[in-house]
Amino acid sequence: MALYEEIAAGRLAIDQTMTYTQADYEGGSGILQEMDLSQSYSLGTLADYAIRYSDNIAFHMIIRIVGRDRVYDYYESVIGHPTNRSHTEMSAADAGRLLRHLYQSDNPWFAHMLDVMRETVYEQAIPGLLPPGTVSNKIGFYAEYFHDAAIVHDPRGAYILTIFTRDILVGSGREPAELLAELSLMINRQR
Repeated sequence: MALYEEIAAGRLAIDQTMTYTQADYEGGSGILQEMDLSQSYSLGTLADYAIRYSDNIAFHMIIRIVGRDRVYDYYESVIGHPTNRSHTEMSAADAGRLLRHLYQSDNPWFAHMLDVMRETVYEQAIPGLLPPGTVSNKIGFYAEYFHDAAIVHDPRGAYILTIFTRDILVGSGREPAELLAELSLMINRQR
């Protein structure tokens, strides 16, 4: 969102390119780690990869061009309170505030972001049991944490659902995404 604010303000351009540096590397999710990192990538492509594939390298490249302080300043301005700037942290309520801002903003790039969020490769949690293409979500998982934050574009009215978990279903033999999908469907049916 901070990147798209910079683009809307004219301080950066969607077709502006960046080249990977070793400092941008982080394993885990994403597709850039399997691609040719000697070529340049546009900011638009990096933003799409960070959203659609939860690409950690793309995320680090975006942070590098926008500036870590600018990203945190933007984040804190939307959620309304200071945060720990030494590493990324947020609550389910903070994620909800970010999604509300994303949904209600008149920034033209945010509509694109919501569209890309409807097409992520992680459609098994909140969107898992809902009609395809009706959920704009961003999943996050690492070690014992499994989170999903979404805007559900329901015909009865859009709503925001954020579910953050820790050590969910340990030893149960089930995937955390299954429980989030079931909970999401129950909430949707009760509306």
